[in-house]
Amino acid sequence: MSKVCLAFYKGRKKVTNVKTALFRFTDWLTRTSTKGEFSHVELVIHYDDMGYDCYSSSSRDGGVRCKRINVETDNWVLVPINADVLQIKRYYDETKHQKYDLLGAIASTIPFIQLKNRQFCSEWCFNAIKQGSKAGWRFSPNDLFEMFK
Repeated sequence: MSKVCLAFYKGRKKVTNVKTALFRFTDWLTRTSTKGEFSHVELVIHYDDMGYDCYSSSSRDGGVRCKRINVETDNWVLVPINADVLQIKRYYDETKHQKYDLLGAIASTIPFIQLKNRQFCSEWCFNAIKQGSKAGWRFSPNDLFEMFK
């Protein structure tokens, strides 16, 4: 049996080098520009006793990907949702080659041209949940939290 959640990231990455300082800055910029506490969101499938498969588009990982993340920490807020696991996996298979859309992430707060074949985290999660929708570009992680909490 599996359970689907949205996992919202509110952590503050420890700065250990220039790269992590840049990630910390972009997290701050996302939270500030979207007026909320979250800087990232994952679409999570939890398998009993097998951990969490986390799907999203990540700037840290270069784009759409799936990986195991421990979301049972104080850095994450889990919101259970009603979503089709097979639909999520199909959408992942269709989009796993796509790069991260930094301009699109900025554009979620101001009007901007969207880039095709690139997505940011909340855009990818919304489009995966609402299969067939291409409206995810309008939503930040904080917008999704308000929508699904």
